[in-house]
Amino acid sequence: MKTMKLFFLLAISTALLSFQINKKPPKSFIGTWVFDHYEHGSSVYIRQDVFREGKGGVYFEENGNFLIRQNTGWCGTPPVQYGNYNGIWSLVRPDQLKLTHDYWGGEMESYKRLELRNVDTLILTNVIME
Repeated sequence: MKTMKLFFLLAISTALLSFQINKKPPKSFIGTWVFDHYEHGSSVYIRQDVFREGKGGVYFEENGNFLIRQNTGWCGTPPVQYGNYNGIWSLVRPDQLKLTHDYWGGEMESYKRLELRNVDTLILTNVIME
């Protein structure tokens, strides 16, 4: 009986530990996403093969690196000039990302709620961390 309890405890501990270590988003999240529109305060992206001229976007790599395509200056009045900035991402929760990246004014850290509406639509919503 004691051996069975020990085995059960070990199995549960291993399962919980493996969940903590394997903090990777689904593979469908990895790839190039081009900004499409805003929806209720969230940014909606469409999966593409490459970035589009005159559009922002993000490219997520499975290894935790990402590239963000955004304006190259403080002014957002058209015509907007876009540039690519390197960054890193990590999964804070199954539906939340921490993003750290360069931008025209230095370095930025933000948290985003992640929602995959379908395989071709990604929604990112700013999250306020306290």
